[in-house]
Amino acid sequence: HFGNTELALAEFETALEIDPDDAAARRGTVDALTALAGDALERGDRDAAGSWLDRALAASGNDAAALERTAQLALAAGDWDVARAAAERLPDGPQARALQARVGLEAELDRNRRDPETVPPHELLDLARRGLELDPARSDLRLLEAQALERLGDTEAAANAFRAAAESGSTSADAWAGQVRTLAALGRVRAARAAYDDLAVRDAAAAAEAELPLALAEASVLKAEGRPHEALAATERARALDPDDAGVLATQAGLYTETGDLPRAIDAYRDALTLRPQDPDLLLGLAGAYFAGGQLEDALAAFDEALRLDPGNRRA
Repeated sequence: HFGNTELALAEFETALEIDPDDAAARRGTVDALTALAGDALERGDRDAAGSWLDRALAASGNDAAALERTAQLALAAGDWDVARAAAERLPDGPQARALQARVGLEAELDRNRRDPETVPPHELLDLARRGLELDPARSDLRLLEAQALERLGDTEAAANAFRAAAESGSTSADAWAGQVRTLAALGRVRAARAAYDDLAVRDAAAAAEAELPLALAEASVLKAEGRPHEALAATERARALDPDDAGVLATQAGLYTETGDLPRAIDAYRDALTLRPQDPDLLLGLAGAYFAGGQLEDALAAFDEALRLDPGNRRA
């Protein structure tokens, strides 16, 4: 009551030694031990928290309330061994099975989050959806689902999942950055711009990274609308963001060709080929710019190189 948890723990443990069947003494012991573990977690001392949790597990006996409290705090601490042991000792029932499933899920999530790019995306998707069955309100799992869908190439579903993650209260800038990327890839420039504006308010650095796909999407839409000069302005913005992006250079080169600025088109294709020298599409674009400018020998050399790299290419 007065906040002296360690002194209270000593008294509870003495009472438990006197009467090992005293449920109040057992729960008081576990409450004190988990409180001390919580204090250690707040200080960032995970080793001390683990030590207190080990003692809480030993003191819990078969008391369901004590075991559940120990398991819940061990989950918060990321101490999967204690959490699993406490959950497995609970009397069988829906609550115990749900807690055991959650412990297994959180341990698996922790392993996969250490290096998510090495985990196959279908495994991450399955993991996220299993977690959402247990707790549909988990915004971190919504975000994991979206990232897995994006890696699997299901852009439409990924865009919806990123939006769901943002709407479910995610504080991660990744939810908004993901919306920008996927909506831009789908050509929904207005929606992507709105997501970008939200992102810029939340995280300026993340917004700067997300601006490149948005600028490219805007260029693509402007080109489709027959506004190549405005599209070029968008590619200039994209190129300022990343001068070494071959995709930006290729888009820019195509637009220069369309507007008749063949010297710049050729320069842009050459720059792109320094980054992707084995790309037959870039070589075909360069050949087309040479041909349009009357540089027939250079065009033929570029066509020949494209055919060498891709002998079945009908365009070449």
